[in-house]
Amino acid sequence: MKLILLTISLFAFLPLSIAQHCVAGQFDANDYQYVFNPAFELTIIENNDSSSDTVNIDLNNDGMFDVQFILAHDDGGNWYDRNYVKVVPLNDNQVAAGPAQMCYANCTEDIFVSSIAITQSFDSLAIIDYTANWIDSNSYVHFSTWESNVPNPCGYACNGGLFNDSFSYVGVRVYTATETLYGWIKLKFKFASMGESKLTVSSFACDQLTVAGTSEETMKSNQQVVRVIDLLGRETTKHSNQLLIYIYSDGSTQKVIRME
Repeated sequence: MKLILLTISLFAFLPLSIAQHCVAGQFDANDYQYVFNPAFELTIIENNDSSSDTVNIDLNNDGMFDVQFILAHDDGGNWYDRNYVKVVPLNDNQVAAGPAQMCYANCTEDIFVSSIAITQSFDSLAIIDYTANWIDSNSYVHFSTWESNVPNPCGYACNGGLFNDSFSYVGVRVYTATETLYGWIKLKFKFASMGESKLTVSSFACDQLTVAGTSEETMKSNQQVVRVIDLLGRETTKHSNQLLIYIYSDGSTQKVIRME
């Protein structure tokens, strides 16, 4: 059996429909990866005024922003109050969404008010690929809102979000002229109904599709292979005639194809 590492030239002959993926929290030499040092923080202070803070992220380092995070407090006095972390996909890219949050009025009977898209939270080592619920519209890491006269006269209060004060990952799908790439953004969120709310962005990475090297010697001989998965993220024991992802003991990954 001969082991071949895919090169840039070989990938040029592969159809673009081949599913790519990334592993939350992991990256290798083929990926673009960035670590904020110290971690980047968006902060707002809960008070009687409206305030916001924003960061834009370029996942694949191509000079174009792929996603925007907005941390905001919108104070409407006695009429409404909104706190949220909104995720905005940019340049036709997409963000993975979780189950929507349904909001209902404070009436005796259930009166539907709105459906809020919630940003999916991925655990460390989770596979981020085409199977996620990808949307090209806004979603929310967190939101907490109330209005006194919507619907009139009941009003409503609603909140939701899958992130908290421990790190997890947002999944992003990036479209280029020739590739569909997958990336992750590591962050956590601390909400304070009174005081300081803070979004902390630690790092991000994006699959760059290609693999360096052309020979078996470029394999990581000093690292143990802990998992072998296919392009759908499934562990597999069939290691020949297909493109596979090797996950090593140091957390790095490598794309490999074995030809018999």
